[in-house]
Amino acid sequence: MSHYTQSKKTGSIRALTLIIPAVLLAALLLAGCATTAPGGGTSGSARNAEVLRTTLSNGLKVVIVRDALAPVVTQQITYFVGSNQSPPGFPGTAHAQEHMMFRGSPGINGDQISEISAQLGGNMDAFTTENTTTYYFTVPADNLGLTLKLGALRMSGIDDKAADWQKERGAIEQEVARDNSDPLYVLQAKAQKHVFAGTPYAHTGLGTKPSFDKTTAKMLKDFWSTWYAPNNALLVVAGDVEPHQVLDKIKNLYGRIPSKKLPKKAKIELSPVKPESFTSNTDQPYGMVAYVFRMPGYRSPGYPTAELLSRILDSRRGTIAALTYEGKALGSGFDYNTLVDTGYGYAWAAFPPGGDANAMAKALKAALEKAVSGIPADLVAAQKRKAILENDLNRNSVAGLAQAWTDAVALEGISSPSRDAARLQRVSAQAVNRAARTYLDFGHAVTLELTPNAGAHSQQGGQIFGSPESFGSTPAKAVKLPEWAASALAKLPTPEPHFHPTVTMLPNGIKLIVQPIAHSSSVSLFGSVHTNENLQAPSGEEGIGSLLSSLYEWGPRGMTRSQFEAKMDQIGAEYSVGGGFSLEVLPPFLDKGVKLLSEDLLDPSLPKRAFESQQHIFAQELSGRLKSPVFKFNRAIQTSLLPKGDPALRIPTPKTVRSLTPAEIRSYARQVMRPDETTIVVMGDVKPDAVEKLIEQDFGSWQASGPKPDLFYKPVPVSQGTQVFVPDSFRQQDRVVLAETLDSSYRDPEHYAVKLGNSFLGGDLFASPLYREMRVKRGLVYSVGSSADFGHTRASFSISYGAYPQKVREAKQIAVEQLTAMAERPLTPEELHLAKAAALRQIELTNRSIGDVAGNWLAYSSEGLSLDRLYVVAHHYESLTAAQVQAGFKKYIDPSRLSTFVLGKPVGGNIGG
Repeated sequence: MSHYTQSKKTGSIRALTLIIPAVLLAALLLAGCATTAPGGGTSGSARNAEVLRTTLSNGLKVVIVRDALAPVVTQQITYFVGSNQSPPGFPGTAHAQEHMMFRGSPGINGDQISEISAQLGGNMDAFTTENTTTYYFTVPADNLGLTLKLGALRMSGIDDKAADWQKERGAIEQEVARDNSDPLYVLQAKAQKHVFAGTPYAHTGLGTKPSFDKTTAKMLKDFWSTWYAPNNALLVVAGDVEPHQVLDKIKNLYGRIPSKKLPKKAKIELSPVKPESFTSNTDQPYGMVAYVFRMPGYRSPGYPTAELLSRILDSRRGTIAALTYEGKALGSGFDYNTLVDTGYGYAWAAFPPGGDANAMAKALKAALEKAVSGIPADLVAAQKRKAILENDLNRNSVAGLAQAWTDAVALEGISSPSRDAARLQRVSAQAVNRAARTYLDFGHAVTLELTPNAGAHSQQGGQIFGSPESFGSTPAKAVKLPEWAASALAKLPTPEPHFHPTVTMLPNGIKLIVQPIAHSSSVSLFGSVHTNENLQAPSGEEGIGSLLSSLYEWGPRGMTRSQFEAKMDQIGAEYSVGGGFSLEVLPPFLDKGVKLLSEDLLDPSLPKRAFESQQHIFAQELSGRLKSPVFKFNRAIQTSLLPKGDPALRIPTPKTVRSLTPAEIRSYARQVMRPDETTIVVMGDVKPDAVEKLIEQDFGSWQASGPKPDLFYKPVPVSQGTQVFVPDSFRQQDRVVLAETLDSSYRDPEHYAVKLGNSFLGGDLFASPLYREMRVKRGLVYSVGSSADFGHTRASFSISYGAYPQKVREAKQIAVEQLTAMAERPLTPEELHLAKAAALRQIELTNRSIGDVAGNWLAYSSEGLSLDRLYVVAHHYESLTAAQVQAGFKKYIDPSRLSTFVLGKPVGGNIGG
């Protein structure tokens, strides 16, 4: 459950944290490769398929989109009410009511909702924006009736009991503490308050502890009674469904819910933005400057032009991106946060600790002024072509398809997602240049500056909260579901492969996997080269793999970076290059795209000037990263769990990166970029024979030299328990990881029992013992989860949660108690059924996007596993007994060996015992 600001892109300044990604435990300890998997698909329009749109007699808008990508369906119910309709002085009311929707309605209580969600695979959640509140489910297609029934019950009535609000208040205040631990969020909230001063948009939808302390259950119920009505809602169903049959079910379930007389929403009156500057400190290993400009909202006539402008400003060929390519910034870009009535765009650039913020701000301003002076027509045309491609590519995700229709109808006020791309085609280059001069006006800009200072305290805007409310009891026995749910969930699913690709091993060792997608109108290529820098790079050359991967963006020998990007733009392609690579194009341009991609991968230019600029900024980035609390926290996990001298402990430093030479980069590229360690997945509007011919034509000359390397780490002994505290004065909520390494791997048949048991213990958010005991019953955490990770040679187990500093010790005690219970007693029949139902349906849901499918195939290929690996796992899960699960936990996981790692504000007793 969350709140967010709607955006067409990654959409918040918070996304800057991706410059220095967090290190995941499994990746640190288990992986024997550096394989880049593609991201999942996003939103889109219908796959040349049936779309049924109607409005019921009670006012409920309904959109049903049939897309037979996979036997999966997403249901989204969006209410046209968000934080803007919260009562004055209570900015988080809509967010609070979103939380309370999971506490129960007449006919279904909170425990039953959690149980249903878990058995359906756990893909249920909600989010609140300034304008809307959306509740979504992604489930196997044959379970749609359950989610429709649940949505109807929650639209018909709400409990909003005072006792339940007392419980949920603690949880939502933990969420507030978590978000206010992020200096970027706090600074962004200040900018939003200024840009939209005097309007409901001036506050984010998160809420504050003072407002939640004053909020009552009656206030929440009044809010629900006022705004939650069928005539104020949109129901979208997308996936493998028969639209008319679904509509009959919707009419039966929702048609009798009465409409309501809705209040008029306040008119938004915007005043001119006065220039202002906001500064703050950050614990992140980089600083940031940004210029924030008010821009049109979704419903404004100027929105299509502003959207196209924002895409151009954020493009690889844009003047802002050039700051990074030229080595002047650690990262840079432009984002556009769009709301119904208004919006704001922001240009940003990141700099290292000790960097000159003023100089960075001047460089960023100069880049924007250069853009305003004239945007070339070919850049406008390129983004128009990419918009068409994006509209087609977005059909490759069932959940994204539902979100696309929700955004189009509920926010943009247009008839379908395809209208968005169509509107962009009508925008002229002259209009884009006028928009640049109009919106990028520094006389009405907000300037943000975030300075890295790991030792400073957080500034005004963050909140330090006291103890949350004590939660009440939680069920001591299995949850009894309503008959309509129990009967539907009584039988466990039997996952079967949905995709059946053609797999070919090319003469030079490339594994080619091709999967045609019926009615697709695009092609997606995903590839990876299996490498492991820690095992392949010579001593003293740490960081060489990362630097090499970044240099592929400069294109193949004989082209400049701009020429390479321009050629990709001419075919409207989206692409990435390096050890993990991708290409997304319309079918007529696949041959040109593959040729460009192969030329770059087989013969990269790796120009000296690019090497020097990227070497410089990478070394600067590392200087900050090594001092940051988050890095120290992740490093503490590594060094505590792995033996001294383990190759997984190798890290790049400014010294090792600065010592690298162009000759060493080229030598390393020849060594590790091998066709016999490469897998390519092609999905979409393709024929396997034609794709094989094309790939062999363009990649066939690529040859490997020398024997294949061993890219997997050696096994390590089990770790021993320790305690590590890493101070971070900015955090309002501690981040905690309890972890240990295991004497196992995925080749150990008994690991299936531990994986299944973990699915029950903490793998599902809402129904796991960890979640119920630590959040629902005691209010110690906002979120908690556990992970059992098994690699080729190594394994680990971990529990992670966020808690107030004074609650870390108690939360750990409860977590260890629940973990210990897994070895002390077998799961009950009901618990085993829950674990299997959740795990098996999660496997079914891996087909929800082609990005998910391709990512799994790439990972399995690099590990030497069969492509149907998930269904092998499912077969093992089906036959497991409670005794086997218990034995697996007893044999492999020892609570006394758990190490405790805490990142947070120093407070007595928050390290745990």
